[in-house]
Amino acid sequence: MHYPFLVADPRSGLQFRLSDTLLAELSLAPIAAEWPVGRIIAEAPDPVWAESLANAPVETISAVSTALEDLVMATPDLRVPVVDLPESRAKRHLLALTRLWAYLGKALAEGLAPLRHVLELPHGCFLAPLPVVEGSLDPQAPAAMQALYQRLKDEFGTVSAPTRGRSAKREAASMRCKAASRPLKSRQVLRIPAYVFTGYATLPPAPILPQPMRGR
Repeated sequence: MHYPFLVADPRSGLQFRLSDTLLAELSLAPIAAEWPVGRIIAEAPDPVWAESLANAPVETISAVSTALEDLVMATPDLRVPVVDLPESRAKRHLLALTRLWAYLGKALAEGLAPLRHVLELPHGCFLAPLPVVEGSLDPQAPAAMQALYQRLKDEFGTVSAPTRGRSAKREAASMRCKAASRPLKSRQVLRIPAYVFTGYATLPPAPILPQPMRGR
């Protein structure tokens, strides 16, 4: 699951992208139920896609599953929505997806169960604070992710994103430190003067100094 915003560790200041595992651990989310969407589509095909399923079962199951996941992410609470649209082909397809979702019960696609758990979790139940990075939310994020961002912001607040100049300087300094501490590889080419490899043959001959004459 891709999280379209950043969070921060209040102790270290590290800013990073959230993951399903971390969100589940910090919120003590229960083990997610199975998401048997492919089996349900095959066993009880809706009339909307029954003909397509008979002709191309694999492709149809994939397309319907993807459409259902998109619908789930488009809801701010990850609950089956009420369809209030004028009669049309789009409404028939949307109603078929909501019927499929309702048939699946509390099950959600992989990674979404902890998200819904957090959205419904009262404040004060997280094991550790999880502030969001201000301005890091993708404006094209689906409604469910926008709701999660707002939920974390309401309880834990925001932290400022590092300025671009400071971030670039910090990254450059880190790269220099890594380069200085990195051991030389066996095949790494070093810039060594040629005379080291030629037995000093390329060095100019040393000048011959006159010897002082000894008295007889």
